[in-house]
Amino acid sequence: MINFALIQLSSKHTEIMGTFIEIIKYNHWNVVIYYDINADNYTFLHYYQQLFGTLDIRHPSLLMNDYKNYNYYIFSSSGDDKRIEPIFKTPEYSNKTIFVMHQAHHLQPYMKKMLKVSKVINLPLSINTQNILPVYKSYYSYHNKKAKNRITFAIIGAIRFDNSISKDKDIRLIVDILEKYPDQNYKIYFFMRNQDWKVITKKYSILLSNEHVRNYPGLTTIDLINKLREIKYILPLAKKSGLFYWQRLTGSIPLAINLNIPLVIDSELAKIYSIHDCSFIYNTSITEIFEQLMNINNEEYINKMISIMKYKKRIYKRNKHNLLQLCLSN
Repeated sequence: MINFALIQLSSKHTEIMGTFIEIIKYNHWNVVIYYDINADNYTFLHYYQQLFGTLDIRHPSLLMNDYKNYNYYIFSSSGDDKRIEPIFKTPEYSNKTIFVMHQAHHLQPYMKKMLKVSKVINLPLSINTQNILPVYKSYYSYHNKKAKNRITFAIIGAIRFDNSISKDKDIRLIVDILEKYPDQNYKIYFFMRNQDWKVITKKYSILLSNEHVRNYPGLTTIDLINKLREIKYILPLAKKSGLFYWQRLTGSIPLAINLNIPLVIDSELAKIYSIHDCSFIYNTSITEIFEQLMNINNEEYINKMISIMKYKKRIYKRNKHNLLQLCLSN
């Protein structure tokens, strides 16, 4: 039996774990997850137990009691450097330990095996690196059953600002829709914490006063996923030349694909991840294709959903291959 320890030391990035849980369990290997599940109101692990079955989840403080029991160790956030025990930074364990890379500046000298979650993360060629997009093929449902006759868009997650300028998402894409289509029948749901909502509505007051817009703050992961049953499209809103083009993955992409919800995405970002078949594409503004989105027929929408499922199967095979390549390499 091959034994994996899947480790997350800070309260984040459990969304990344579904990919590894699926690969390991489907190959009848053993996985123990080290995570403080009680410290995270937004963890994906409760949802993953619904999807993949019972999981062995232990507090991270127990890892050093058990660490000799495993063949391989996967740290799901390379940003946990200061929390990682010294034993996993030694040459003795470098061939057994894999770090999931979310941003290039997380790289440390002891990290010899890396899984990048995005092609835009640039690492030195000397690092043993493979790509892995955090998707899993196990979810086959027509997720948005409540959205058959509704046109509802979702924007998920915080928006990062630097000196009042957004670094990752372009809210003007939403403002353009609201200004150009004030009388159409659609809803735009934001899923972000209240403090983030206050920041963007202070700058764009139209979001507060518009009947098409609503924010749903503080949902647990299971509540979020259930609410997304009302959603027809997910919008990453990637800002041109922003963080998602050169530094990091936007979590909207794997979430949409995992739930079989089509993305509305710009052509450049779709090209980076080869997700044209999973998406409706615009070049500069969503208003270019808004009429198409509003008037889509059921057959076209279902065909897009089927394309997403086919894409997930391909990515699953690639992810599995790349994970095994790292495990077995010297």
